[in-house]
Amino acid sequence: MNKKIISGLLIAAIIGLLASCGNGGDKSFVAFQKVQHTMQTLEDASYEINAGLQISSKDADGKTTPLSTSTNMILIGREVVHAKNNIDRMLKTTYHMGEQGIDTTGTSKGANERFTIYMKRNMTYIDMNGIKLKSNQPNPPQGIGMTDYNAQKLLGISKDIVSNLTISKEGDNTIYFFLLKPRQAMDYFKNSVTSAEQTMKGYGNGTGELKKVNVIITADRDNKVTTMSIDAALQTKLDTLTTDFHYQLSIKYTSINTGLKINFPDLSQYTK
Repeated sequence: MNKKIISGLLIAAIIGLLASCGNGGDKSFVAFQKVQHTMQTLEDASYEINAGLQISSKDADGKTTPLSTSTNMILIGREVVHAKNNIDRMLKTTYHMGEQGIDTTGTSKGANERFTIYMKRNMTYIDMNGIKLKSNQPNPPQGIGMTDYNAQKLLGISKDIVSNLTISKEGDNTIYFFLLKPRQAMDYFKNSVTSAEQTMKGYGNGTGELKKVNVIITADRDNKVTTMSIDAALQTKLDTLTTDFHYQLSIKYTSINTGLKINFPDLSQYTK
């Protein structure tokens, strides 16, 4: 299993079902655009990300193949925005990659990894158990591309890809529940989920088929996002092999525009 391909999918999805009221329409989307505008002025933020990916691969006879696996990742992050393409980040990451089957102890196969990632001035720095590496951001170390989280990309929902938008209230918060049109939402999916396009090429003919893309966004009275989640299902085919991906991601903001600072370590110790 190509770990970079799997990791690349881990950047967006959904938690739970929410009670709703009201219907989608021009008025509802205009209300959401206020949230989009507010988050475009993001100066700094801290957040928690929980991402999961389940891969089920079957042959022509419907038998599960060794490609089937599951992956989970938790990130505790903070970022400071200097410009659209100049964002400093610190991400403390716990990553678990499962493997099909049972080991000799009777537990599921798999591996846990913990590492810290710093992004500064278009460079990526990673500290994994004392091993310190650096790379240009467009080409980060293997498996690190999934940490390229960008709120503007996840919020980049245009009206033409929305099948239905439901708005509900929970105290002072407003909950936006989007059902996206799978065919029209492919570009949004590729932009929001790092390496999604490469994954489709790795498992199929490069096109893939989105089965669903659901997005839930909760905003406070000031139109600042408090939580955001995506639930997406993708299917690719290669010869007689059919592979289904179920991708889920939730983001919880713990602070926005509070004058946050990032204390970077001595980055001169990191090597390419």
